[in-house]
Amino acid sequence: MTNTYYGYSKEIHELAETYIARDILCNQTSLVNDMLKHSFIEFIKEAGFSHEGIENYYMSDEAILEYHGYQDHSELAKEEAIQNIRDNGEDVQEPYEWYEVTAWLFAKLKEAGYPVLETDYGRYWGRCATGQAILLDGTFQEIAKQYVG
Repeated sequence: MTNTYYGYSKEIHELAETYIARDILCNQTSLVNDMLKHSFIEFIKEAGFSHEGIENYYMSDEAILEYHGYQDHSELAKEEAIQNIRDNGEDVQEPYEWYEVTAWLFAKLKEAGYPVLETDYGRYWGRCATGQAILLDGTFQEIAKQYVG
């Protein structure tokens, strides 16, 4: 019998399950995508639905380096790599699904660098994966690690 679940301890895994059950309110992919598609309509944009309003839509420099494996390069090589990645548009974190989440989870996801959108109608997390259970992403385990000693 294993003591890890998807590479995380049982305690972290169970805490991640708790966050998913408690703090994800509902899937709102169709709603958010439709609103973003029509954000040229003034009242939709004023309500907060716009691509410009998506926080963490672009990766931070640190996230780019980690994602592309540039940790052991010189500072100049890192700067050049970051610029090349940005120039090629490879720094976008493209959400495939949107979930309405609680204020607490919204803050944690934002802080961790995941795409989020706050509107007059709710707070949304832009999931950059699809086709598997949310628990398999590792997103919530990474948040849970902050609270497990």
